[in-house]
Amino acid sequence: MITALITHKVRDFDYWLKGFEDNASARELAGCTNAKVFTEPDNRSNVVCELQWKSLESFNRFLESDDLRVVMEQAGVIGEPEVKILNEVQYSKL
Repeated sequence: MITALITHKVRDFDYWLKGFEDNASARELAGCTNAKVFTEPDNRSNVVCELQWKSLESFNRFLESDDLRVVMEQAGVIGEPEVKILNEVQYSKL
């Protein structure tokens, strides 16, 4: 299991969110097991997605798909997203 943090700018958050939600089944079929969306408190155009994936390979296949590029363009993503891949090494309850 890996976590992907994807940061990008969007033209209109509510419009983008609808596109993100409409694409949920495609993410799930590709191997995504969980998704969270975050924005900055004073700027909803800056979006961070935290996505859990079954494997790095399944994430990379999804990330490189032409379908994803089309969906992102239609949803109003501006520029190229920044992608970070993380492995959880420790969990701590505070």
